Amino acid sequence: MNKRIAIIVAYFGKLPNCFMAWWTSALYNPEFEFWFFTDNVNINSEGNITVKHMPFKDFTNIIQKNFDFKIECSSPYKLCDFRPAYGEIFKEDLKGYDGWGYCDIDLVYGNMQKFITDEMIEEYDKILIDGHTSIFKNNEHMNRLYRVQGVYPEYNYQEAFTTTDSCYFDEYRGMELKLIREKCKIYYNGSVYINAEPRKPVFYGSNGRRAIGIWEQGNLFSVDDNGVRHELLYFHVCKRKMDFIRGTIENPIKKMSIVPGKIICNDDTPLDKLFDYTSGGRLYRYLWLVKRLKTQLKRYSIIKIIQLNSRRKQVKEYRDKLIAESK
Repeated sequence: MNKRIAIIVAYFGKLPNCFMAWWTSALYNPEFEFWFFTDNVNINSEGNITVKHMPFKDFTNIIQKNFDFKIECSSPYKLCDFRPAYGEIFKEDLKGYDGWGYCDIDLVYGNMQKFITDEMIEEYDKILIDGHTSIFKNNEHMNRLYRVQGVYPEYNYQEAFTTTDSCYFDEYRGMELKLIREKCKIYYNGSVYINAEPRKPVFYGSNGRRAIGIWEQGNLFSVDDNGVRHELLYFHVCKRKMDFIRGTIENPIKKMSIVPGKIICNDDTPLDKLFDYTSGGRLYRYLWLVKRLKTQLKRYSIIKIIQLNSRRKQVKEYRDKLIAESK
């Protein structure tokens, strides 16, 4: 791969249990650079991962310098709303790069260059649309796309950057709508990754069958309950508690089994036995929903939650309208 791609990650606070799975899989993709901004002093630059230590406040100050209004970013999770502006925020650092992007770290990458090629960087304005992993062509149009104005219920950057609400501006409530309106050329193929639904106690593949993930020295596959293997760009475990079972720390990680609730390194468990793992019993879905509601109630009033859910539905209807009009 000849194109230069920088994937910008900003993560402050306690790292997720499965962080080393992401780290290991990223190191197996030397064709891509990862810029990791964090206040975690126990991790340092390695291979293609450049770690930049700083307090959370210093990172928000970097963002603030790009805007003439006061931004609202009081918690690390709120950074997701600012990610579409990274191309402009880090414009000087990105000189000489063909593309830039961002990603979550509760995921495991496969062989990225099989799915993100030089030809795709040339052809498409944006590769993938979700926040788990998104890559933009590095040019002024795409770097400033987040500034394109839409109408309610779409979120515009001024609103997203000045409210404490999590606006999902990097995904379907903001950027996806702007991409459609501007007729950007987008590569989207939902079968190249698994975004595991956190409300379900087991994983499902793109074919609808129950699945697990197997990572082997840089290559990643989903395996369904019929034994069918399908190569993946990444496996996203998404807001789910996951234990990372390393085993003997001296042994290099050559294999990872991704099952509900666990990522098990150098595992020799027979494939059929890996399907015995679940994230909980019959009540798992309801317990997860209760936990989520409690989390929301700590941040919002019941009226606010109803308003946000109503707007979310309106956004989806508006998206369908934009798609219909663009044809």
